[in-house]
Amino acid sequence: MFGLALVLALSSNSSIIVKVDQPFQIRLNVTAGTGYSWRPQTPMPSGLTLLRVFNEPRANSIPGGPSQEVLVFRANAAGKTHLRLEYVRPWERNVKPAKLQTYTITVHE
Repeated sequence: MFGLALVLALSSNSSIIVKVDQPFQIRLNVTAGTGYSWRPQTPMPSGLTLLRVFNEPRANSIPGGPSQEVLVFRANAAGKTHLRLEYVRPWERNVKPAKLQTYTITVHE
């Protein structure tokens, strides 16, 4: 089994390089208690699978305080793709994302 590649709160247009079948995670800042969360923009790129999403509160976390959301993906095939994440409230429809992050994912054997 491959190790987990860790990617911390990268700026938009960052590059991530992983091996096929290697899980990797992206950690992004969120504001606790606002209802906003990060999710992949649909349709999600082929060759990537979202495995898990969870929050990692910081010490002494309070509503409105800083937290991190962790998105864990697996790269299924070699190649290059673009992953776009949006910071949204899932229940709101026809509303532009509050933030967008774009990553170039390069997957090799």
